[in-house]
Amino acid sequence: LKTAMRDHPALVEKILGKAVKPTSGKFAAMAGALAQTGVFLYVPKGLEVKSPLHSLLWGPGANLAYISHLLVYLDEGSSATYVHESSSPNEPGTQTLHAGNVEIIVGANAHLTFVEMQSWGESVWNFTHERVLVEKDATLNWVFGSVGSHLTKNFSEIDLVGTGAV
Repeated sequence: LKTAMRDHPALVEKILGKAVKPTSGKFAAMAGALAQTGVFLYVPKGLEVKSPLHSLLWGPGANLAYISHLLVYLDEGSSATYVHESSSPNEPGTQTLHAGNVEIIVGANAHLTFVEMQSWGESVWNFTHERVLVEKDATLNWVFGSVGSHLTKNFSEIDLVGTGAV
């Protein structure tokens, strides 16, 4: 994410804050303001990524805060499968916070399969805001699995913003 913000600011600006607004809640505002860890995935117009892409947010350690931001932008007519994991070991007797935003835009006639797996350790308090904007004639398949954490509060939304969006 830091590299994308430095090397491709115009692309980042196309999506940053467009799906998850800071006004969505206090954890969305915190993640939007403080996240320096994260992923930026851009698939250019018409490109078909045939092999699945994978990222891992690994959060070891006790009494810490992890703030993340995941940005995915599939341009018109592109396609990809993206697998994202958030995980940590168990750290008994401690407390850790994760606050994160996930913003995805699936452009016109694009196709995204997004697989998200969360297996935080038992001491992690997890708060995420996730929102996908699906444009005209685009498709989204979203698979979400959550098997860990002390507490998870996940605000997930899919907006079919274009005619024919699925």
